[in-house]
Amino acid sequence: MQSSLTSTPPSLIRRYHVASVDKAQSPPNGSDGDWYRYVLAGGRTPITGLRRGTLNEVTEHARRCVRDLNDRNSGKRLSAWGTRRTKASASAG
Repeated sequence: MQSSLTSTPPSLIRRYHVASVDKAQSPPNGSDGDWYRYVLAGGRTPITGLRRGTLNEVTEHARRCVRDLNDRNSGKRLSAWGTRRTKASASAG
């Protein structure tokens, strides 16, 4: 049985992008330093993250997240939650 994601044409899959990276207050019990809130949009719901670092470091982190999400959605990479077994090892065991 195919999942709805694999049967969806690639042109219809929404691609994530970095919508914003804004300075934020440090979280309770968080370490000192500069904190930024980032928003990834383009999927079914926005994804919000909070990370400590410089604006450039947090922006690059958000871009890596976007790249990973888009790769998973396009079938280029396995889901972080999926099995790591290959077809060969699955058929052998």
